Amino acid sequence: MGILFDDVWDGGMGIPFDDVWDGGMGIPFDDVWDGGMGIPFDDVWDGEMGILFDDVWDGGMGIPFDDVWDGGMGIPFDDVWDGGMGIPFDDVWDGEMGILFDDVWDGGMGIPFDDVWDGGMGIPFDDVWDGEMGIPFDDV
Repeated sequence: MGILFDDVWDGGMGIPFDDVWDGGMGIPFDDVWDGGMGIPFDDVWDGEMGILFDDVWDGGMGIPFDDVWDGGMGIPFDDVWDGGMGIPFDDVWDGEMGILFDDVWDGGMGIPFDDVWDGGMGIPFDDVWDGEMGIPFDDV
């Protein structure tokens, strides 16, 4: 597309980056980032449930966020969050892979977080982030 990063980054919509980043919804970034729900970011981030983030994030248990987030284990949030693996939260957060949080967070690719975050392309984050175009980040 040749759109400047400062001007747009929405996966292919042409919406200014500062205004929106939702992968393809056109919802303002500051307002929402839920992968496709349209729920305000400050209110919720669960990818598919619509449960308030401040209130709960356990994948479907209704347990307060501060208390637990393990996807269905009932393990305290401070102790573990891995979607059901029993791996300490500080050590891993990938929902199901057991990859160290500090090392990687790409939803299921196993690519180091510092190196890449494109949702599923394997393109280095510093080089490109367009969700689907493969245009160098620094270039366009």
